[in-house]
Amino acid sequence: MKGEPVSVRFRCQATRCDCEVDVEGRMTTRADGPPLYEYNVPTICRKCGHRLLGVHKRMGETAVIAPR
Repeated sequence: MKGEPVSVRFRCQATRCDCEVDVEGRMTTRADGPPLYEYNVPTICRKCGHRLLGVHKRMGETAVIAPR
């Protein structure tokens, strides 16, 4: 994966589910459009079991802390 490391918060949109999860990935900024995100994650949410990128809505980026 290329681009800047980023942690993106997703919230589940399924009925009666209030799951929020942070997903590690990479963000590539484009001059002619919105940024592109790449995620190296399974398709099922590890917290609630719903489809991660299908049912979960992206809420925004969270701070990435570099390892020491």
